[in-house]
Amino acid sequence: MRLVDPDTPGEQEPALRAASSTSDVLRSDVVELASGIDALYVSGHAEVPPALLERLEEARAASMVAGGPIHIKFSGEHVRINPRAFLKYKYWLSHAYGEIGVSPSGSMPPIRFQPKAEYLHAVTPWVAMQWFLDFMQREVGPMMMKASRLDVFVDVQGWTLDGDDRHRFVSRAKEVTTHEDGTAFSGFEFGRRKTNTVMLRIYDKTVHMQKEGLGQWLEIWGEKFNPEDRVLRVEFEINRTGLSEFGVETPFDAIEMAPGIFKGLARDWISLRVPTSDATRSRWPIDPAWKVIMQPTFTAKAFGIKRIYGARRQGELGRLLPQLRGFVTSVAAIEGGLPLPAALKRVERLIRDAESKGSESFESRTSRKTARWELP
Repeated sequence: MRLVDPDTPGEQEPALRAASSTSDVLRSDVVELASGIDALYVSGHAEVPPALLERLEEARAASMVAGGPIHIKFSGEHVRINPRAFLKYKYWLSHAYGEIGVSPSGSMPPIRFQPKAEYLHAVTPWVAMQWFLDFMQREVGPMMMKASRLDVFVDVQGWTLDGDDRHRFVSRAKEVTTHEDGTAFSGFEFGRRKTNTVMLRIYDKTVHMQKEGLGQWLEIWGEKFNPEDRVLRVEFEINRTGLSEFGVETPFDAIEMAPGIFKGLARDWISLRVPTSDATRSRWPIDPAWKVIMQPTFTAKAFGIKRIYGARRQGELGRLLPQLRGFVTSVAAIEGGLPLPAALKRVERLIRDAESKGSESFESRTSRKTARWELP
């Protein structure tokens, strides 16, 4: 995949160089809040000991009997093994730092790791990958890792974008989708994951954060974040074939090359243009806002596990609070206007009554959901 810098003389057509001089007089109010790696999935290649597979099989069977994940000791730490498979991986281990798949099949890499985004930002991708390598090698011995997916992003404010801007993008993607949240424009998607190469998402991260309770982003964005303005994310997802075209093999290759990959894709795979009278869109000048997006800082900063995971918890609680308040007040109203303490007691009785009729217990449900919040 040849990376061409559209701002380098000699690499552009003369007409485009002339048009660019016109856009240079324009200014952009776009401000970068954060940029970097938000997903880095890897496959592990190693000789998985038969004794380990037997232990995982027994634990998985026990989790099926229990009706949900159970704790097991793995690599010196407590993890949860799930009764269901993880993608095509028969054994699914959940750790506070990510999801791990182990497969007894010889037709695929035996190990897969998908770190949580909050873990990547808490410790940096480099530390996350080194942790996983050490963690797994205590169980399987020497292991080689290959990168299978890389997501690189930049979050910005001050960028005005709507569905009518679709025609201003010049892209190699064959498929483009416009997304709406209700009737409001919420983003674009260029390309498809099924190609196993490159796709791009541009979406309102503020809405996504509120829906998913992603409170850690307020910590990551810091003082530059303006709560009165939306945050737009530009995020490239590069899968295995695309990574190979860039010469990426290991996750450490991906981390080192991530800034160049983002910049190259934002130059040559897609760009936002300013319309002119020229009938050829590729000769339109690059939009000033896109010039900011094309040059992300990619500053690797470890925000700290307690800080990021704590913010994530608070964000999730904030997301759940309206639902919780609505449920409890409805119960209180149905029961004749109970005060809060009495309403909470009534909720407890309703839950216990349901359990007595065969519903899964409160303790069991809590146990299943605790895994993602536990820290070693």
